[in-house]
Amino acid sequence: MEKLQVFTAPGCEPCDELKQAVEEKKVLLEGVPDGTEIEMVDLTAEASDRYFQELDIQEAPVAFHRGKRCEILVDDESGKVTIKCSSPDEAPVNGAEGKMTGPGTVPEVSETVV
Repeated sequence: MEKLQVFTAPGCEPCDELKQAVEEKKVLLEGVPDGTEIEMVDLTAEASDRYFQELDIQEAPVAFHRGKRCEILVDDESGKVTIKCSSPDEAPVNGAEGKMTGPGTVPEVSETVV
């Protein structure tokens, strides 16, 4: 089963809103195969600092699929979230160049919510 990983950080209000949208199944995935699961990864403050620095990420939440960064769009009125990912043969969405080093490489993951 394919996974789309969404990384969140402590004290991040948009992260909390995204978690709620996932729990309420108000998330539309674009550019990923049918049946792709969303894996929410809550990072400790120390881990998020190191991981975000490694990927040159400036803010959370951030989503990755197949090593490419995805765009997270929120409809403020409905609370629905769209996560747009590029297909394997397309360039990363919005020119995002962050790359994951592979599953299970995130240091000190404090909790995973599926």
